[in-house]
Amino acid sequence: MKLNWDCFYNVLQTIEQHSTTTSNLPFSIFGDLQKEYGKDQVEYCLHQAYEADLLIGDDPFDAQGNFISTSDLSLKGHQFLADQDHNKE
Repeated sequence: MKLNWDCFYNVLQTIEQHSTTTSNLPFSIFGDLQKEYGKDQVEYCLHQAYEADLLIGDDPFDAQGNFISTSDLSLKGHQFLADQDHNKE
């Protein structure tokens, strides 16, 4: 599958916007992105973000590869977004 970089960026932005210090984020927060990019692309972006250490926590996927939840972006994840925002200026 080819990575859609716009979707990838939007997935990370969505996690950053919804994260708290006390709760995990369910897949439902990506509802608008699923409509725009499709469920498979959103899940693929989440897999890639996890593999790149951009997400905090244990593996956010179950044994079948379905997204369960994540808690926040890692420092690398926040830095990725900051770098992208800086490049847009």
